[in-house]
Amino acid sequence: MFANQGIRAIKEMSKNSPNESRSMIIFTEGYTDDQLSAIEKSVKSYGGTLVKVNSSEEFTNYVNSKSSSGGELSGARENDKITTMEIYSHGLPGSIEFGYEGKSESKYKLDASNVSNLNPGAFNGTNSTIYSYACRTGTGSNINFIGPTFMMKTSKSLAQKLANATGAHVVAFPVRTDYQFTLGTWSERRFSFPRAAPANYLIDGGAFMPTGAAHPVTAGGSPFGFYSGEMNFYPKN
Repeated sequence: MFANQGIRAIKEMSKNSPNESRSMIIFTEGYTDDQLSAIEKSVKSYGGTLVKVNSSEEFTNYVNSKSSSGGELSGARENDKITTMEIYSHGLPGSIEFGYEGKSESKYKLDASNVSNLNPGAFNGTNSTIYSYACRTGTGSNINFIGPTFMMKTSKSLAQKLANATGAHVVAFPVRTDYQFTLGTWSERRFSFPRAAPANYLIDGGAFMPTGAAHPVTAGGSPFGFYSGEMNFYPKN
């Protein structure tokens, strides 16, 4: 689901920002060589580059320097700053879980302990936007009751920490996110109504979509009673 959404994002960026460079960073655990090869072929078909990483350190290194082995801000990155980043992953309050329940879970985690390793010089301040489609990235601590909904204190959320660390505008959900329409709606898959779902086929047991997800990620319905819309976060001192 995450890879298919990533391909969709690369495809949309190729249409909306054709002069921008495009990279899809993928944490390799759980993917077979054949799956990675198919993903890379699709990413390249939309003018993108597939970057394979095996830890959150390699992820932050690439964001800062355009190299998974160098963590300092590089001239290459300063000449190609990040304008848009979309994150597709599992998530828990306070962490983005790129390796959720895998053997590399701890070293794939992006949380308060390492989000500060992201260099704000890699971004264009609030002219850059980071969209997190990981569950509950906008949720902090301390439940408050606001009107008909519950809300956790967002100032302590990972989304706010991400905005503070990068200087970018961050968009995130306080609830779980829903990937159920990645392969298309039930009627699109069964009856091609109102349109046929994009083609997909199995690679080593995983449903792969060469043209990317049929529909974007939406807000889920849990926890019940929480505000479920996208929330905007801006850097704070």
